[in-house]
Amino acid sequence: MGLPVSFDNVPYYKGAYGGDLIVTGGVLYFFPHTDLEKERDQYARAFSLGGFLDVVGIAGVFIHEVRMQVRKTTNRSALLGQFSREIGGASFHMLQQELDARIESFRKQPRPFAEFSSSIPGPERFTPQDVKNLSLSLAGTLKLETRYDTHDFRVGPRWKRLLRDSLWQAGFLRGLGK
Repeated sequence: MGLPVSFDNVPYYKGAYGGDLIVTGGVLYFFPHTDLEKERDQYARAFSLGGFLDVVGIAGVFIHEVRMQVRKTTNRSALLGQFSREIGGASFHMLQQELDARIESFRKQPRPFAEFSSSIPGPERFTPQDVKNLSLSLAGTLKLETRYDTHDFRVGPRWKRLLRDSLWQAGFLRGLGK
């Protein structure tokens, strides 16, 4: 499969948030959209009956995790828009401009201070030059270190090979061998 590739509903930051991980030529994007901790809490409360029946609440959390794995498909996300069907250098450049514009628009929006601690993180953009250490575990967790943070994305073992190949094509794994 050629670039761009989108991995949808990827758990991020120790599974606290979900979003779309998009690999393009030379740039890796992440657009978070779901607070997974809130979703897990809602499932646990919805199925919890108190006392010994809290096992049902745990089953609710398990059902939520299974649903997240089923929803996690690799396709060409709606974020890719019209560019999902275009191939070639010009479309990569136009796609990256569009995704960069979305990130810039998000950063320009004023957000109240109280919202920072309880809100979904903003979108991220990484280039090979931004990344200090990059690893992909057997379980399909991509970990990368940048100047200020360590980021983790759980694509899972099912999509690990596609992610590795996409990162190779995007220039993130040069010099590491394939």
